[in-house]
Amino acid sequence: MSEAPEDVRVLAVMVDVTTENKAAKFAEQYDLSLEVLGDQDGLWLEEWGANGGTDQHSFTVVDSEGRVSWHKEGSTTADAIARKVDDAQ
Repeated sequence: MSEAPEDVRVLAVMVDVTTENKAAKFAEQYDLSLEVLGDQDGLWLEEWGANGGTDQHSFTVVDSEGRVSWHKEGSTTADAIARKVDDAQ
């Protein structure tokens, strides 16, 4: 898989954190190159989580207009996500 274009941002949302700072520490601890956000109020999980908002494993592609162009609950591959990102550009 090739590198993401400069106009693509990859975000991870941690729903089991109590503060945004904990998400930042997680990203630093594992030397992640993607932005990690904390959903301390559970709003992301409620709106976008898999299995009716009870499972945090879901993937969403938002296009340049801010519209959700693809949403997948459960497991998928990095290549499948990359194809959906390419389609949204």
